[in-house]
Amino acid sequence: MIRLVLSDMDGTLVSYNNTRVTPRGHAAIARLLDAGVRFGPSSGRDLASLLELFDGDEKCLRCGLVSNGKRVFLDGEVIHTTYLSPIDIECLVTVVRDVPGCYVSVSGDRRRMGDAHAVLGTSSWEFARTRWGRYDQSRVVESADFKVVGAGLFFDPDVTRAAGIDAEAVVSVARVACPNLDFVAPGQDLYDVLPKGWTKATGLNILCSAADIATTDVVAFGDSDNDLALLEAVGYPVAVRNANEVVRACCRYHIGFAEEDAVAGALEVIARAAERGEEVVDFS
Repeated sequence: MIRLVLSDMDGTLVSYNNTRVTPRGHAAIARLLDAGVRFGPSSGRDLASLLELFDGDEKCLRCGLVSNGKRVFLDGEVIHTTYLSPIDIECLVTVVRDVPGCYVSVSGDRRRMGDAHAVLGTSSWEFARTRWGRYDQSRVVESADFKVVGAGLFFDPDVTRAAGIDAEAVVSVARVACPNLDFVAPGQDLYDVLPKGWTKATGLNILCSAADIATTDVVAFGDSDNDLALLEAVGYPVAVRNANEVVRACCRYHIGFAEEDAVAGALEVIARAAERGEEVVDFS
């Protein structure tokens, strides 16, 4: 019986054409929770960013894997946090410092001030030229003055293309220079930065152990490489139709496109089955 549902956000629960979870998605999550099934995001995003996607609705974040599972929530409480090493972050910054259109974005904890964000490895002027820098209000600093939980390596395709920079070549250099870090692509022009060997499945095991839930009773929705380990670890792995080929191949179940709000539809199916005490055999 399904007891926990985890969903990737960008390109899965939220299409790349949207900036928020749809009203149908909100209603489906509420129905799922009312039916006694836990729900949470499994995302590379940090808490503040996820709250924006859910329009500040904290009940959608009472459980889940934040920052690729380095921060784990259960019943509204943080039950685990893994921080990235300042030495490893500085190592990565050294690699990208002179790469046009490339920077490191970090988020984490600042005492008495909640979530903190900063951009490293670039200048304020260079950052302002990038696609994200035009609206991102993060500080550009030499080093983070807070404990880092989430990190991403960003490439602006227009700037890097003009400079003849190949993103994968830069990441290859970073993998050698920073052996304690892993780099996983959740989408184009972005790599999640993780402690070596860490995946969303690592966070899943922490969450399931604390909640006394078997991984075989978990549904996970995903679309990209950073979802793979999680999808391989759960009993009900579900790929949206816009998922990459590797993700589609590893999943037992398949639904429609993120743009069609397919995950919201699948959540409705799960909630309806839970209300009736039935098993789910088809998520479409």
